Amino acid sequence: SGVDEKTAELESIATERRKVIRIARQLFSCSLRNDSKGVALARAQLQACCGDSFPSSLKSSLPTLSTSKKTKSSSSSSFASKDHKMHKLHSFFYLGLHYDSLGRSYESKQCMKMALKTCAHSISGNGQDITYL
Repeated sequence: SGVDEKTAELESIATERRKVIRIARQLFSCSLRNDSKGVALARAQLQACCGDSFPSSLKSSLPTLSTSKKTKSSSSSSFASKDHKMHKLHSFFYLGLHYDSLGRSYESKQCMKMALKTCAHSISGNGQDITYL
């Protein structure tokens, strides 16, 4: 029966169309099953959704790929990029919840702060985006 539950759960996650929600479900599902490789992969995927605005102090030790695009040097430029689907906001939010569930309050607070900053610097300028979650 445990295999059937796992299969049903994986099928349910696979049918999720919203990218960040799907990855967050994978993160929490792997965490509950003590699947450290799955947790590391899902966490890295959410970090990638955050882009350059992810705090360097929280980045995983995985090597990063160099990009050929030149980026602006201003600190607000990473927030100014269009994020109509709010991938950054959702990624920071779910990473914050994940770290909080692990009792890692520093990491959780950093992610939640970045979620709030993402709202403050959103294209729409709508600081209420956080309440949308």
